[in-house]
Amino acid sequence: MNEQKFREWLKQQDQPLCVLIAVRIALRVFPIVTNLESDPDLALLAARGILTSGVAAKMPTSEVRDAATAVAHADADAIGTFAYYAFAYAAAAAAADAADAYADVAVAADAAAYAAVAADVDAAAYAAAAYADTVIAFEALFSTPIWHEQKRKPEWLVEALVVHNSFLKSGPEWSFWRDWYQGFLDGKPLDWELQRRVALIPDDDWEKGPEHVAKLIEEIRARFALEKRIEALEAEKLVWEEQARHGVGGNNPPEPLESERIVQEIIWAPIEDLKAETQSESPDKSRIQTAISKLGAALIAVGKWSFGKLDAAADAFVKSLGGGLGGYCVGWITQNSNKIAEVIRAAQAWLSALT
Repeated sequence: MNEQKFREWLKQQDQPLCVLIAVRIALRVFPIVTNLESDPDLALLAARGILTSGVAAKMPTSEVRDAATAVAHADADAIGTFAYYAFAYAAAAAAADAADAYADVAVAADAAAYAAVAADVDAAAYAAAAYADTVIAFEALFSTPIWHEQKRKPEWLVEALVVHNSFLKSGPEWSFWRDWYQGFLDGKPLDWELQRRVALIPDDDWEKGPEHVAKLIEEIRARFALEKRIEALEAEKLVWEEQARHGVGGNNPPEPLESERIVQEIIWAPIEDLKAETQSESPDKSRIQTAISKLGAALIAVGKWSFGKLDAAADAFVKSLGGGLGGYCVGWITQNSNKIAEVIRAAQAWLSALT
């Protein structure tokens, strides 16, 4: 493979693959603009461009394409690096018609090569990695490390990510982007639905800088993590309902039936409240706290809460339960105490991110 053959190959590919190739090209030069001597707003703009383009390749919806268009036309008056153009053209490819996408990828590749030369790093390594992408199937490419093999990583990149001279190694406002970039280095990108939500942060918010965006992303991540913890617990609900329906406990089903009612009240009702709030644009923090208290009280009641004192509401709820938890009910809660505790901790983290 050489440059001419690479360009000819691009012309034969559909838009999603062209976009993904552009994203991977841009990712390889991304650390150049994360140097602490660079502009943090430029680094954020670059990160946004790559993330949005990657989402457009994976989930090419109209709203994501609109977001890519916004990035491609972002104001870059103060930007004079070739690296930026690699990111901009990756976004342009994501927003373009299929017939134009390959041209934007070619320009992104040129820009990346110029950026490598300008930064006095090995441009040949960038070309080799891009050419190696052409023999990998589209879906497999999403989970392929951007340098393919550890030994292909340029030495300067390894140094940049280890020595604390990169925004990615600086303050907490870059914590998401550290995880995000490491995911591509390892071939284990962050969940694409999470990335999609970040990509759809409004333009006005992106313009307020890294610290402001970091707070929004913290809330998005916390909400997303809670949804995942709830999904894991709900998988156990089907088992619970099936057992209760068949009257587990031999020929004496009243306890399971009563236990089903109790578990519905102290576990599934607050879980439904949390689910409803994760779908709300303006979550009710008091409702979230009440749900946390009820779930915590259930664990306290079965002796499975070891994360410190909750609040007065939880204590009151424990007292209201009295000795009403039957053995079957206690057994189910005990068996799933870890998953319930994970929901509680995720809800607490989300509540903290909302304040």
